[in-house]
This record gives sequence, C-alpha cells and structure tokens, in this order.
Amino acid sequence: MHSLWLTGRLISRAIFNGITNLSTAADPNIQRKTDPQLVSAVCGFSKERGIQRLIKGQFGDDAWFTAKHKSADVLGVADGVGGWRAYGIDPGEFSLHLMKTCERLVKLGRFTPTNPSDLLARSYCELLHHKKAILGSSTACVVILNRDNNTLYTANIGDSGFIVVRKGRIIRKSEEQQHYFNTPFQLSLPPPGYQADVLSDQPDSAITDNFPVEDGDVILVATDGVFDNLPQNLLVDELKKVQGERCASRLQMVANSIAWMARNLSFDETFISPFAESAFANGINTIEEYRVGQLYMIARHSLEQSGDGEGVEVVENKECEDPEHGKGQFTEKRIHLSSRLPYWVQAIIPKIFYVTEKAWNYYPFTITDYTCSFIPRFHIEIKTKYENNNGCTENCLNLTPEQLAERLVDHIDIAYDDLSPKHYKEEEDPRFFQSKKTLRGPLIEGWRANYTPIMCSYKLVNASFEVFGLQTKVEDFIQSCIREVLLLGHRQAFAWIDEWIEMSLEDVRKYEAKLQSQTNSILANQVGGGDSPGPNNVVKSGNSTPESPKTPKSPAKKGYFSWF
Repeated sequence: MHSLWLTGRLISRAIFNGITNLSTAADPNIQRKTDPQLVSAVCGFSKERGIQRLIKGQFGDDAWFTAKHKSADVLGVADGVGGWRAYGIDPGEFSLHLMKTCERLVKLGRFTPTNPSDLLARSYCELLHHKKAILGSSTACVVILNRDNNTLYTANIGDSGFIVVRKGRIIRKSEEQQHYFNTPFQLSLPPPGYQADVLSDQPDSAITDNFPVEDGDVILVATDGVFDNLPQNLLVDELKKVQGERCASRLQMVANSIAWMARNLSFDETFISPFAESAFANGINTIEEYRVGQLYMIARHSLEQSGDGEGVEVVENKECEDPEHGKGQFTEKRIHLSSRLPYWVQAIIPKIFYVTEKAWNYYPFTITDYTCSFIPRFHIEIKTKYENNNGCTENCLNLTPEQLAERLVDHIDIAYDDLSPKHYKEEEDPRFFQSKKTLRGPLIEGWRANYTPIMCSYKLVNASFEVFGLQTKVEDFIQSCIREVLLLGHRQAFAWIDEWIEMSLEDVRKYEAKLQSQTNSILANQVGGGDSPGPNNVVKSGNSTPESPKTPKSPAKKGYFSWF
C-alpha cells in the first residue's frame, strides 16, 4: 500500500536554476512546483497456515516489488497460478522472477516512465529467453508514479490490480480480465508439449490507464487474495485512516490490518466474500452443480461396477412427493454383490444375493434405506444434507441431544484419505487432477480451509444388525464399506467434473436412464439369464426371491440402533 503526498520544496537543481532565473517575481511561491513523494508499506501472507520461507519480495505464490529511478516510483504485484504445483512446478517462482526482473529493469533505467505495460513485456521477454526455464503462470499489476507530471500510469493482467482512494471514496480502480469465471488472464511459460493446453496471454493485452494524482491520495496495489476476500467498503474504511499520512509506521499498521482481515475472512465459512458473490452471480452454486454431479456419478459408477453377475440393477425410478421436503425422485435398486463380501459372510448366504436400496432424493436432502430379505434384522439408513461450506455445521441434520452425545464424527477427505489399491486410479486422484473446464484442482494439503467453491456432504448413518455372534463383525464391515463407497464416489464425482459440469438436470436424467438400461441388460444376461426389469417396473417373484414391497411416498419411521 502506498500513500501519495505532495510537498512544495524544490525538486531538482535544474528546476532550481530555472526558478532562480525567475527570482524577480513578486511572489516567490509561484515559481515552485510540487514534488510528489511516496510513503510505502507492504504486508502479505501465503494461503498456507504453516511457516513459509522468507524471501524478500514474496509471500507464498505472490510476489511484489518497489523501485525508484529518477522521476519515477514503480510498484508491482504478481500472483502465481497454483495449478502448476500438480506438475512439480513451484507457482511462486514465475511470479517472483517476473517482479524481480521488473525491479532490476527499473533500477537500470531500462523502462519508459509512462508505459508500465512495456515494463511487463520486457520482463516477460527476459523470462522467455532465460537460460534456465522459469516455468509457470502469473497475473500481474504494475503502476508507475511519474513525478514530472504527477500522473499515475497503470497496467494489469488478470485479477491483480489497484484502487485509488481520495477523500474517503474510490476515484479509480483496475478492471479484472477473465477468460471466464475464476480464470483470469495470465502470462505463462509452460513446459514443452503443454503449450496447447495452457492459457497464455501477451503483455500487450494488459489493461492500461493513466490519471492525475493529488496530495493525500492513497494507492492500494494487491493480488486477488485481497480483492476476493474484502468488500470495497471495508477497504475504503481502512484506507481512509491514512488519508494524507506521511508516517510510514501508521501506514504499515493499515497495510497489516488489510492483510490480516483478508486472511481471516478467507477462513470464515460464514462470510459471503466478494468472490462468493461473484460465483453466485455467474451461476456457480456448488450445491446446484452437484445435484447433476451426483446423479452422473451414481449412474456411471453403477455401470462400471457391473459385470460377472454383480452390479446395480434398477427396479424403479419415478417422481415422489413428501409433505415436508416437497417433490423428489424415488429409486429402488438391487445391489448384487455376493462375491465381494468377506468369506465368512459368503459361507452363510445364498449364491444369488442382493441388497435392496431405496432412495428418496429431495435434493439437497436425501434418505437412503438398505435392507436384505435374507437377513430380516439387517437395516441401514443414511440421511444426507448438502451444504455450501467445508464441514463446519455442527448439527445440520437436527440430531437430538441424546443422539449428539452418542455421535462419532468421521471426516472423509477425498484427496488425502487412503483408498483401497483396487479402486485407485491416478487420473481420479484429486491431488493430481485439474479440470480443464473449471480449472478446479489439484487439491493440495489444507484444501478444505483454502479452496473455493467448496461444499460438504453431511451423512447420518444408522445401522442395525441384530444377529447374535455376528453383530460386531457385520457392523465393522458396514462401517468400512460405507466409508470406502463414499470416498470413492466423491473422488470420482470430482475427477469426472468435465463430463457433467455442462449438463442440465434434463441431460443427466436422460444419461441416467440410458446407463440404467445398459446396467440392467448386463445383469439380465448374467443373473439367472432372464429379462431384467426396467427402471419403471415392479419386480414380482416366487418364494426363493421375496417380492419387493410396494414403495410408500416417503420412508416409514423405524427404530434403529444408532451408529455414526
């Protein structure tokens, strides 16, 4: 942050000589020119909460510089694109070298004090021809105060930018450059072979501006970490405190305050930030997105898991309605899985074995029941609530005090929890995956606290298995199975996002029906060799395969042994 002030002293010997030549003037003050000076303060933090390396001019992936040369003060910031970390590239290296090169060029006088975009271009060109490739991408903003004409010249690429406050209001601010939401313009130097897959804008695409400045103007130059987390009214309230301030320590206090506020609000799940408002304005509502994503994931996962006589058979799929939750979708499925059970379970069940799943989807609230005709005392109920936060809601499913006292909370991290090797695929690993359509990912350590947009799926699992001698074993097995299914399914939903993100609800329903038909066809040819029921038919059978009961409009209220 920089406060601009003007003083009436002589600015150079050349002008002093000129004034001397005019010393006969009646009022000597007429012969003096004002000399703009900058009082500066810098503060910043990395996204990560841990201790970071301390390098002058760098905060995590962000970089900055200040430099002077003759009649110019030059300031700059750059924000390295974090996605490069997935390719083993430090995102902070490109932004740091870009700013360090700008600083060196200014000190050498190799720049034009009225053309900050040219300074960015020269710095970028040096990086392109550096003998050691400096790979990565960065947004940037450079401003030059030209003291010869009291004019501020600006250039910005992407969403790094500036604001100028005068007398308690913003008189000028930069304009963001976005290819589409959350995808800013950026200078890039990709590795060989990646040029076609990486966004790379040229320095001459920078937005430039110039305007006169006055005594007391306050200039804030910052990356999106400030602008995404702090509303303009909060910024103005802080910047007003140093209007016309010449004391560097007081300016530093306000710079620190702005940085701390931005950091703290970035971790506040209840705060609606400017970024969140922009996301909503652009139709980015994570819950609504995932309504499509979960349907796509379930349909595709069911098809992929079907084969060798096992998989998910759709018995019924229709609309339903509930007095409390409104309209929704009811599905009934048979999950054929006998050979996937532990040997001690396979020994006591028929060869043709399935679990019945009934689900009432009143999105963003769902209820799923699992029962087994062969084991009448077996029952699992899962209630789910989806919310746009990172898991901070204490009791979104409205448990009673007694249930809360018994509850065991298990956080599932889709990126860093262990997944069974038989299910692992590198292309579905959120630590390495990055969406080409949304640029979300990869997810690095601490992603739950730092990434946006983000949502959480809250699940209340109640299980009962009242069979003497097997209750503990089965409940342990249930716990491990449900956790593995949830972990795998949500990893796949994230990694498959480019397949479903542009689908409408109507599109995904058609996709769901198509894959359900394929899944049922596979199972029909492998389980008994007969025709498989369509998704809108009710199954009827003989004594060996009990008939599925008629489905009510909403699940019956049942007692259960609490298991969370």
